[in-house]
Amino acid sequence: MKYLILIILFFGFVSGKEIQAQNLAWSKTINLSYQNYTEGVGTDTLGNVFVAGE
Repeated sequence: MKYLILIILFFGFVSGKEIQAQNLAWSKTINLSYQNYTEGVGTDTLGNVFVAGE
């Protein structure tokens, strides 16, 4: 399982280099969603409001 995650991260990095602008936009969206999630409340990429732990 650990290796699967590393492979996904590696390919994400490679595709980020190839399609940097698109990947940057996606990573900003994902990071913002994750930050909101870890802070307890926020919205995901679809705009759904959630509370951490659910």
